[in-house]
Amino acid sequence: MTLEELYKKLKETGLPVVYNSWEVGQAPPLPYLVYLEDGNDDLFADNTNYKAVREMTVELYTAKKDPETESIIEKALNNLGLTYRKYSAFIDSEKMQETAYEFNMI
Repeated sequence: MTLEELYKKLKETGLPVVYNSWEVGQAPPLPYLVYLEDGNDDLFADNTNYKAVREMTVELYTAKKDPETESIIEKALNNLGLTYRKYSAFIDSEKMQETAYEFNMI
């Protein structure tokens, strides 16, 4: 899967989406999505990286915990055949809830 394919599937949720971050002062009203590549966890054999594995995160930002919107994101990830780890935290300084989905993308 490519970053473009992931972007298209995230756009289908109807939420604003950006790679990595919004420009200062350009973030849309909540809720919105940010996705990024955190690193890699390539597969190796015979001293060669033979399969690229991207470590990805999709971050959902909402005003408060929003299980309905979370289920929309989870459905999109499931439809792509991705297995993910999910965590959530309230960001006091920003007065918003972050729900993050971490997964590997081949």
